[in-house]
Amino acid sequence: MDLQGIGAIAAAGVAAVGVPAALLVGRWQMKAAVRSAAESGRAGIAQAEATARAGIQQAEATYKAAVDAVRTEASAAQSQWRREVQREAYVAFLLAVHQFVTTSEQLLKESDSHRPGEERVAHLQAAFSDAEKAMLSATAIVELEGPDEVARVAQRICGAAEFKGTWEAFRARVFRLRSRPRPNHDDPTHVETVAYNTLEELEIAEWRFEEFPDPESRGELERARAAAATALTNTGLYERMEIDTLVRSLGADHNEGLYNLRCGELMEDRQEFTALARAELDGGRPSS
Repeated sequence: MDLQGIGAIAAAGVAAVGVPAALLVGRWQMKAAVRSAAESGRAGIAQAEATARAGIQQAEATYKAAVDAVRTEASAAQSQWRREVQREAYVAFLLAVHQFVTTSEQLLKESDSHRPGEERVAHLQAAFSDAEKAMLSATAIVELEGPDEVARVAQRICGAAEFKGTWEAFRARVFRLRSRPRPNHDDPTHVETVAYNTLEELEIAEWRFEEFPDPESRGELERARAAAATALTNTGLYERMEIDTLVRSLGADHNEGLYNLRCGELMEDRQEFTALARAELDGGRPSS
């Protein structure tokens, strides 16, 4: 074999050894690339998970803040609505009480100083009844809306106003009965003239007994009542119950002292109610 043949064989041997070495290096490089890619993947996944967690936390915080804002706004709106409802109830109550008091006073005034006709009397009595019902309804609404302290004062106001109005309505009826006989001054024996005069005598006897409650004034009062009852019966203008009411209630009213007391209480309670209502509508702060 010549030197050229030997060289070719040697070169072929070197080439044969170089192929496996290249394969081995390639495998190492591929494993390194796989490991690098895996590590990069894990790092990317971790980063993605961290980013996701941060996003979720931010979303939760945003959601909670939004919910809190909605709750706060809803609570404020509800409180405002409650105050408006209470304000309407308080105003309606005060107006209803004022209307009832005014109506009963008007009924008493016209019955005492005028001779109202049947139609006018019917109108005044209907207005009195309607005003009383409205006051009772307004009181019930305040009792529902509260608070308890305000409701209790409203109940006292309603009670005092009812006593006052009932007293005035009764006195108005007595005054109307008193003014029914129309005296004929040209004929002192006319039945209505006699009845009118006996009522005046009864009023004097009532006053004397109120000032000097002794047996003598008591006897005089009873005789005046009997004479008035007879005279009123003779007119034919009265029913029996009306006569009893008139002769027993014409003069001094023994409930007048209580009436005056209730009028004073009514005024004081209305002032207290106004102060409590203002404090409640201002959120419980005392009014300035």
